[in-house]
Amino acid sequence: MLRSAAMPLSRYTLFPPSVRLHVCASRRAAGAKQASQVRGRLIYVVRLSWLVVALIAAATHPAMAQPADANLAVYAPRVFESPRAVPMCGLADLQMRALAYLNALRAAGADCGSAGRFDRVPPLAWSILLTQSAHGHANDMATRDYFSHVSADGRTLADRVNGTGYEWRSVGEDIAAGYPSIESVMDAWLASASHCATLMNPKVREVGLACVSGTPHTLYRTYWSLNVGQPR
Repeated sequence: MLRSAAMPLSRYTLFPPSVRLHVCASRRAAGAKQASQVRGRLIYVVRLSWLVVALIAAATHPAMAQPADANLAVYAPRVFESPRAVPMCGLADLQMRALAYLNALRAAGADCGSAGRFDRVPPLAWSILLTQSAHGHANDMATRDYFSHVSADGRTLADRVNGTGYEWRSVGEDIAAGYPSIESVMDAWLASASHCATLMNPKVREVGLACVSGTPHTLYRTYWSLNVGQPR
């Protein structure tokens, strides 16, 4: 049964050689009134702007786009990879919409509360390998009915990413469960300081995301995993 008050979020960031930060929070406590109003306006702007970005992306090759700011060079992936226009969790074009949402957010900048204010940061490129890692973990959580950054067999984020062959300098992960749409899960991550910082990390250049539906026997109806990475 989906209970909105209990939908969990969790974030994990790994920076080699051995510095790890693991933050778990079911829901961020309400901040100051002014900060809440700023986040509300930001979410409204991002929801509108990602639609525009999606239309532009459909007509323009991302790797050929020219940056508006010389200090924000567009990252060109080693091999161009695009999100798949396939439904996940019954949601059409989820990956394409997620990438458009994320890049609109990163272009606008964000107030991540206690994690700090982030100005405009470079857009992300889609990574098939990070998506593979994210999907494997979301599917494992849905299949085995658990919610954790550590897999049921003991594997960590680094283990899962390494298993895909992805070569990285740093990686991070946000997970969530129970959210019915890309907008709701992104808004929830954005409202949490640690998760927001993962989305706005200026060092990462690639992203992968997956959502897997639960079953009538699992605690949650949806299981989400987002992986970001700074490739070597």
